[in-house]
Amino acid sequence: MSNNWGAVQKPVGKVVYLTFDDGPSTLTGKFLDVLKENDVKATFFMQGSNLQNASYQENVKRAVKEGHYIGAHSMTHNSDKLYKDGQFVPEMKETLSLIQDITGTNPKLVRPPYGSALGLKSEEVRNQIVEAGIKVWDWTIDSYDWKLKNNPNEIKDARWNN
Repeated sequence: MSNNWGAVQKPVGKVVYLTFDDGPSTLTGKFLDVLKENDVKATFFMQGSNLQNASYQENVKRAVKEGHYIGAHSMTHNSDKLYKDGQFVPEMKETLSLIQDITGTNPKLVRPPYGSALGLKSEEVRNQIVEAGIKVWDWTIDSYDWKLKNNPNEIKDARWNN
């Protein structure tokens, strides 16, 4: 935030960053509608395999046009491939390239599938991340929405208990 004199001011109160993983999907447009209705911005971490689906690409472009950030969430979301086979950085770079091709933006944010604890412990991988110029944006709360798909009350309870 800035005032008329150009001085930067810190936001008042707490800040929440709303993020979505694993898209784009059939629900991306609905998410964008709700965000727009409520004048809320979010960051979407998208999978390359889903970005390759031409039917989803218009909503990816729409998200950028409406002021949301698009980051990478890997090509495959496959933990063995990403972490045991050392493909974390190559997959993220490929996904970032797809995002750039679709949106014309040059994103740098990535989110590791399953969180960073699983596979970003080695100094070698961390050095590769730095050399690639990408920034890791981890998560701290798992709502288990991926597991409790049809029970909103359980999702809410899981969020508050974790």
